[in-house]
Amino acid sequence: MKSFGILWFVILASIASLWLSNAKPFTIQKDLPASKITIATTTRQTSFIKSPEKTRKAFIQMQGGVGTTSKPKTLHEAKSTTLKQNASIPEKDISQDSQKTNGARTLMPTQAQLSASAIKLRSALVNIICTTPSGGRIRSISGSGIVVGSHGVILTNAHIGQYFLLHDYPSKGNTVCNIRTGSPAKNTYSAKLMFISPSWMDANPSTLTQYAPTGTGKYDIAFLLITKSLTDTPLPKAFSFMPLAKQAPKKDEDIVIGSYAAQFLTTNQIDYSLYPTITYGTVKNIFTFDTNTVDVISLGGSAAAQEGSSGGGIINAKGMLTGIITTSTTKGATDTRDLHAITATYVRRDYKKETNYSIDDSLNNPQTATDMFSSEASALSAILVKNLSQTL
Repeated sequence: MKSFGILWFVILASIASLWLSNAKPFTIQKDLPASKITIATTTRQTSFIKSPEKTRKAFIQMQGGVGTTSKPKTLHEAKSTTLKQNASIPEKDISQDSQKTNGARTLMPTQAQLSASAIKLRSALVNIICTTPSGGRIRSISGSGIVVGSHGVILTNAHIGQYFLLHDYPSKGNTVCNIRTGSPAKNTYSAKLMFISPSWMDANPSTLTQYAPTGTGKYDIAFLLITKSLTDTPLPKAFSFMPLAKQAPKKDEDIVIGSYAAQFLTTNQIDYSLYPTITYGTVKNIFTFDTNTVDVISLGGSAAAQEGSSGGGIINAKGMLTGIITTSTTKGATDTRDLHAITATYVRRDYKKETNYSIDDSLNNPQTATDMFSSEASALSAILVKNLSQTL
């Protein structure tokens, strides 16, 4: 009987161990009243539109993100076609974090590490809201962004950043963009465009007038530089920020997702009751625009997979920004959707390709980078306004 009891104890312990190994961490939003807690794991990029101005412009659908129609190749698919040409591609590019490295087993991140990353992410998260003249076909938007430099540089999507090219459209000062922070989000800063991908602008000339624009996230990159405080508090000498990762995320890696998701909110709620959505998740899959680079990650579905999350951040357990939300499905229950993010390593490569400068150099000298891009920004603005005049 004693041995029989021991056997049952071993069986029950094994079952409990298996259950715990498959248990997923619950997601909460810290420092919010219970009624304001938002649960999420992945976010879609399209944002509901709202106009935060006192004049209460008509509520239109916001475009804080772009839905995907075609996926980039999975890294495994891409590698299977290029291994003969590049046999040196390491298999660890698509392996899990728990593999052995140099004889030592890599430790999985603890909940404490992820919680610390979530706190850092929240401090660097911003809401970007742009309002356009009422009655026009260009929709106002609410999206997200992440401060990635101590001088106040924000990384977001090009489909959000393009609104900063419309300051004088259709007349001077008609399109207004503000940077909001906090819980709830409140107007905090003004910013100007430091960079927007010319390749994205060339490939997406009409998203401003499309009801549900689509894309893959390729080139969907913009940087903003905070230039002015909209409150009585002066600009800080150094902003809280999330450093851009230099290593690509891996499949099954644990991450934290943060954004200002807004799909299910009314205009008034977006104006006055928009709270951050912070959640835990894992990298479900990895994709490439090229052959063997990790350019896009899939994060699956959750309450965060909704409009308004474009430009939101993906943070690893080391507190590094590994990606920003770009595209997602937005129909159906949020837990059935699929959120995609472009990786920080892709952002680094594309910025260098389009500017011939390292993003690290530009983050250290953002005003110089902004001044150098100003002439190209003016040219892109003129082209955008011309296209709008022809289509509206």
